[in-house]
Amino acid sequence: MRLLDNGLDSFRKSILMIQKIDKVDSDAYEFHMKDIVLSLQHSIETLFKYLLTTVHEYFIYEDLSQYCKNLIENKIGNRGKQVAPHTIMFLEVLNRVIILKKLEISKSQYDSIVGLNNLRNAITHHEFDFTDRQAEHFIAKILPFFFDVFERNIPEFKSFCFQNNIQSTVKDFSRNNEVWALDMCTSYIIAIKNSKESIDYYNRNPIEKGTILKELYTNKNKIFEMEDCPVCGNKTFVRYGTTIIYLEEKNYFGRCNYCSFDQTKEMAMFIGLYFGTHNDFIKEFEAFLVKIVSEIFEFDSEELKKHIKQIRKNYAQIEDYVHHAINTLFISEIENLLHHKAGMYFENKIGCDSACGDEMVSTPGNIYYVEYHIDDLSDYDWEVQEFVSKYKSIFSIKEDIICWEYFFKEEYWFVFPFMDINLDENVNGECEMIVTYHLEKNDFGFVE
Repeated sequence: MRLLDNGLDSFRKSILMIQKIDKVDSDAYEFHMKDIVLSLQHSIETLFKYLLTTVHEYFIYEDLSQYCKNLIENKIGNRGKQVAPHTIMFLEVLNRVIILKKLEISKSQYDSIVGLNNLRNAITHHEFDFTDRQAEHFIAKILPFFFDVFERNIPEFKSFCFQNNIQSTVKDFSRNNEVWALDMCTSYIIAIKNSKESIDYYNRNPIEKGTILKELYTNKNKIFEMEDCPVCGNKTFVRYGTTIIYLEEKNYFGRCNYCSFDQTKEMAMFIGLYFGTHNDFIKEFEAFLVKIVSEIFEFDSEELKKHIKQIRKNYAQIEDYVHHAINTLFISEIENLLHHKAGMYFENKIGCDSACGDEMVSTPGNIYYVEYHIDDLSDYDWEVQEFVSKYKSIFSIKEDIICWEYFFKEEYWFVFPFMDINLDENVNGECEMIVTYHLEKNDFGFVE
């Protein structure tokens, strides 16, 4: 059996089991998840080994020196005792593919893949509790990554997915997880907000604050351990337990007796899976919301119909943060349009002009500098109006919350490559273009 066929078969089986995950009763859930983890981990290891063989087969072996020595011994006719080469383990397979195939991977994705391998080891050699659905969440996190890697690097993968209805299953599974992540992010933001309101109250009433802290430190809970509260910083957080993420103790869950910060086990698991710690969440959650909102924008009509009530419920609780995410995405959209228009200007006016190429060659570093002012982007009315219409529809917003004149730089710097434009010199260089543009709402047919 070929590595490719073996890996694809295991991948297909894991996806078929994921399709049935919501129909499995509670008694069978853990066994069902066990089969998904074992099959998925096997498929990833096998398909990644296949990817290594597309570079060269020796990359799947642990000791390259011994493998090469065996080849030389065979080549020169020495038939003495040879050491059988061992193939590399899962994590080394992962590392080599990342390097040799130049894969883009985040720390969170890498940690989730390591977690999948740890989970497989626990199932094989020890034990694991699946009831908190943690494994389901981090599989949903990493499936799109693997889907993208296989689609880009395995020519047969697209037709294989079409024949087995795999893409829609992966997409739906990931969508469910994205909405869950939005739920958890919202719950955590609200918990912090409520906690800070309590802290502000005590800060305005210092006598009451001193009294309650004295009482809490005098009468510490003797049953549960007390920890530093991640929000108020006092050692008044009653720890009910600790979440296990990737088989390692991560965040504790419980409640602070001073500021009332209430962190459920599911919230603590979410923080561990997506951020690591509370402080990491504080630094990264706005960017995380931008990513989630961006993914929601990609939902098709059926996916929106399924999740719209939950999406809007979350929006109603954290609308300011969602507005910030929408504005961030809007500005990114405008920047893409500017880059596209600047690219057309480069192709039509500069990139094909040998005089510009001559000037480029004569500059230090082969760089041609140019300024380009864009008067308007009315050519892109449809794209912008579609963006605004979609966010209003998804979040049921009547007013326009786009900050048309804020968060937007009026000057951008784009780089375009010159390719052999100067035939005498036959050298490459680049055009560095400073683009200026003043964003106005009526550029896109919106009435002020």
